[in-house]
Amino acid sequence: MPSKAKTTFECTECGTQYVRWQGQCDQCSEWNTLEPVAVIPSKKSSTDIAFEFKVTKLNDVKEPEAIRFPSGFGELDRVLGNGWVHGSVNLVCGEPGIGKSTLVLQSLLSCAETKQKTLYFTAEESAIQIKQRAKRLTENIPTDLYISAVTEMEAIIEMIMTEKPAIVVLDSIQMVMSHKLTSMPGALNQVRLCASMFIKAVKEIGAIGILVGHITKDGQLAGPKMLEHMVDVILFFEGERSMSIRMLRSIKNRYGTTNETGLFRMKSSGLEELTNSQNLISDINKAPLSGAVITSILSGTRGMLVELQSLVVQGGYQQVKRTFVGVDSHRSHLMIAILDKFFQLKLTTKDIFVSLVGGLKTQLPDIDLSICFSIWSSHFLRPLPKQLCILGEVGLTGEVLPIAHLDRYLSAMDLMGVDSCILPKLNESEWPKERKVTPIFVDSIFDAYQIFNTIALKKTNKLENQQQ
Repeated sequence: MPSKAKTTFECTECGTQYVRWQGQCDQCSEWNTLEPVAVIPSKKSSTDIAFEFKVTKLNDVKEPEAIRFPSGFGELDRVLGNGWVHGSVNLVCGEPGIGKSTLVLQSLLSCAETKQKTLYFTAEESAIQIKQRAKRLTENIPTDLYISAVTEMEAIIEMIMTEKPAIVVLDSIQMVMSHKLTSMPGALNQVRLCASMFIKAVKEIGAIGILVGHITKDGQLAGPKMLEHMVDVILFFEGERSMSIRMLRSIKNRYGTTNETGLFRMKSSGLEELTNSQNLISDINKAPLSGAVITSILSGTRGMLVELQSLVVQGGYQQVKRTFVGVDSHRSHLMIAILDKFFQLKLTTKDIFVSLVGGLKTQLPDIDLSICFSIWSSHFLRPLPKQLCILGEVGLTGEVLPIAHLDRYLSAMDLMGVDSCILPKLNESEWPKERKVTPIFVDSIFDAYQIFNTIALKKTNKLENQQQ
């Protein structure tokens, strides 16, 4: 007799299974998240299963050569480790509307030009919408790019095994479903099953698999988080929607290094690569402004020159305001306390705003000294030269501590044409002899303040009147 299907209830948020339905999940405390799941017992018992074991010497294991394929983006290749890898499954995740589909489609258009058969499954948009987007990205659509608007996972797997493309894209994993389960698309069990079926099919034919997944700012959606251990590469696409700058980060890569980043600019014609950080700072030849300094941050193994801006104004309320964008708020509060203690600037009565231009973020303490210079510049209304880069970690007693990876910072300075830089005295031994950039080494915050009074531009009459 055929086995009868047994119904269990599974939480769509955490995946916990229950024998009977209940209103609240005991594991994640969410309400009304249990959905019925049909479980068909296997016909074979555990005694009928025959196991075959094989032991191989580690030296005898043949290591297959990873065949890489250029993505069409130099910045994307940097993050991937020199291109897509055949037989790998890559997860491109990010907030809805950030540009994930545009990034993947642009890469596919470039790959298809090399006569690689590409199959694009769109579960969110129609084929007409994808073609309209492709026409905005390129004038000539390749003939080897195929598309299918389907949401049934069984149909997707059948087309993959029939067509055997070199590159397969599923956009997105939250919108497809398998008929083996009764839950809705996007449920935890649906995402898990559909992803497993996709990964198995892609690895079987040795293709490049690309999954697109959505996440929210607070990370509430569990689908992509659950897929982290199942895929080979995880690419996180992020940026502020109100700004054009986009950043691509690698948080997992079985075929290369992690924490690599790529920079893009979103335009009406698609994504544009930013090979350096020249678009993240204002024109270096323009007149400097008070409160703006040039510093450098590390994004993975890449050094980028960015502009740090501060605004110091007299507080008009009983409680002062502190706003920090793109920088570590705890480190910024420490710098304000240090400056207030050692230089009696009375910053406790001032509203202070500190921001990294371009929507970038950093948690490294290497920009402590640049925050101090920026606050000084805004407080005294004295601009700093724009050809000056400032780096250094500041201790609680006022000493300037050394920074790591000085060579990466210097590479970014060379690209942007920086004339001079202020660095910790403890990094003097690491300074290369032949360098166009003129170093200024400081040992403490007091030395840095003397340097500031020396190099800071004098106030104009207009600024003096504003300060009075």
